[in-house]
Amino acid sequence: MKIIYCLLFTCLSITGFCGNTTKGYWEKDCPVRTDRDDVKATIYQKDGESLISVAIWAGEPVKFSFQIDWNALGIDPEKAILVAPYIKDFQEARTFRHNDSIPVEPKMGWLFYLRENNP
Repeated sequence: MKIIYCLLFTCLSITGFCGNTTKGYWEKDCPVRTDRDDVKATIYQKDGESLISVAIWAGEPVKFSFQIDWNALGIDPEKAILVAPYIKDFQEARTFRHNDSIPVEPKMGWLFYLRENNP
């Protein structure tokens, strides 16, 4: 898990999310949750953009879905996409819809940009 935290903080610094609004899975008003108790989400927000980090505490591979408070984020769920950028030795580039079932491996996680898809 140590490498995941290093990747997260590097990503936050590079993308400019460090020092902006953060809502963790432990906070009652966190606008992003998952449908599993052993998969947690934290959101970092700045200027209408969101970065979501996902961590897993399950001992085996699982799938999860997001539960999102769209009003709190000001995003239209019909236009929303989750973009996982390529991060060497961590995750492949992938795109998901907000209601997709997303796979995650033990002791791993995901980093997603949540944004509106404007074709």
